Amino acid sequence: MTCDFTTKSDGIWHALHYTQIYEGYLPVSPKPKITLFELLADYFFQTSEGNWRPPADDSERQAKATLRTQAARRRLQRFCRLVEAGDAIPQDMQPGSATLAEWIRHCKRAGLYTHGKLLYEKGGLNLDDLSEEDMVNVEEDYQVCVRELTRADGAQVKSRNPSGRQ
Repeated sequence: MTCDFTTKSDGIWHALHYTQIYEGYLPVSPKPKITLFELLADYFFQTSEGNWRPPADDSERQAKATLRTQAARRRLQRFCRLVEAGDAIPQDMQPGSATLAEWIRHCKRAGLYTHGKLLYEKGGLNLDDLSEEDMVNVEEDYQVCVRELTRADGAQVKSRNPSGRQ
């Protein structure tokens, strides 16, 4: 999807109203899996008048990149809730093995060890779909998640029984 953001002579971006953007969005096929509003919120800023403008500088671009990472985290967590509940995963929500490997890496880095373990064990990861390097990396990430969960469980046992007696 492309939107024309016209510029003033001094190089400042004009913001577009949602209806102008929506008119350009209507012919897009196939549609993204997220709503247009979510897509705009991931990449653009809404002005006080309700218009949408692109990031003005590197700090704003970085802020939007961080928010998009959080959006991926929401998708990951939504998927994990379905797996934990044993619910059927709709075909359009089932990530591929490469995406699952990325999510497991994210879980390891973000401290979401329970999610990382769940994704590896029950998320539908097929190691045969990954390159040898990716396979080794995802197995290492999984081991870190398991080790950190074991460490956390051990710390909880010690905190409940400080004398060390069982």
